[in-house]
Amino acid sequence: MSHVTSVRDLRQDSHRVALLLLGAVFLFVLPIPGTISLRLICLFVGAVLAVLLVRREGMPDLPLKSVFLAWAVVAGLSLLYAVDPAYSLSEIKSEIVYAFLAFFLFFTQTRNAQDWNIWIGTITFGVIVLSVAAVWLWATTGNAITPQFIYNGVGEYTTYLVTTLPFVVLLIFHLPLRTRWRWIVRGAPVLVLLPVYLTTNRTIWIALIVIAITLTLLLAGRSRRPARRFAGLVVLALFLAASTSMFYSTLEHRVAVSQDASEVLDLTVQNDPRRLLWTFSINEILAHPLSGAGYGKVSVEKVFFRWQQQSVNLSHAHNTFLNAGIQMGFPGIIVMAFIFASILRQYWRLYQSNHRVAQWIAACGIAMVFGVLTRNMTDDFFRRDLALLFWSLVGASLGYGRQFTAKK
Repeated sequence: MSHVTSVRDLRQDSHRVALLLLGAVFLFVLPIPGTISLRLICLFVGAVLAVLLVRREGMPDLPLKSVFLAWAVVAGLSLLYAVDPAYSLSEIKSEIVYAFLAFFLFFTQTRNAQDWNIWIGTITFGVIVLSVAAVWLWATTGNAITPQFIYNGVGEYTTYLVTTLPFVVLLIFHLPLRTRWRWIVRGAPVLVLLPVYLTTNRTIWIALIVIAITLTLLLAGRSRRPARRFAGLVVLALFLAASTSMFYSTLEHRVAVSQDASEVLDLTVQNDPRRLLWTFSINEILAHPLSGAGYGKVSVEKVFFRWQQQSVNLSHAHNTFLNAGIQMGFPGIIVMAFIFASILRQYWRLYQSNHRVAQWIAACGIAMVFGVLTRNMTDDFFRRDLALLFWSLVGASLGYGRQFTAKK
């Protein structure tokens, strides 16, 4: 009997090691072009191993089930009026089914600090690789905007940063370092300001400011040490000053003039084609409040192709909620709001814990959601690899956070 038990334990341990390796590879290759097959193999095999381990060991109650159900129902109903039902069905598989698999895998298999550190350590390494790639591109070509291998473009890179940075900060601040190295390492995330600036992206500065304010207020609000609160506010003020300065410099570079602030802002707004696109999208949603082009980003392009004829960058509504509305009507907007509100509710519950690590995880989760929302107000990167990354982090953080609340 003991021999059977030891063989079973060994097999179970090998499954855990394989799953951790697959999960790490999955998280690392997500933002890298040309890795779709590899990431899907890691996701599917990892999900199967997760199911096997859950059957043997059990699992806590899975949160956000109603979110995925509502999302699938609304998207499924769009097949009734979709311009291309086969495409919309494929998108439901890629965006909803795969998202659920990623959430399930990382929620059920982030069981302790070791698992958590492996996931976030892998992501931190990915942030370093992509950021160095951006600087290298600029140094060798003078252009950090054009996508290259391992660097999938400005929008993808900046959204990747917004999604991951709160948890990278969490990992760095909890490294067991000696005093003389502690603040040097904790200041490392500031280094991403350089590659971000080189991309000349504008929205990311607003998203980073939102993340910084959210993290500082949430963590300072639960801190019992006035000195830490003061230090946090000082760091926030310095960060806001640097980010605002770089944001304004980016605006000047984009409009190719150096004038007073009001003129730069006016030119930025006037030159942005999204104003007319948003007006058009809102009118279309109001005209067809219960239906749309069908689920999937390309559905919009197939129906409203005249916008893409004006510019290849205008193939969709450039806003996650407007895209959902123009694809599925008001039900799409409602379900998207339900998704983010439900995730924020889970993090807020975790934030109410008396455990400091749980509070940190919740604060980073809330900051991530606010940052992702801000980033996707002027574009829509809540799909494919970046959406899978988002759901993986939601699953891992809620799974790890539960370890602290379950002990209460």
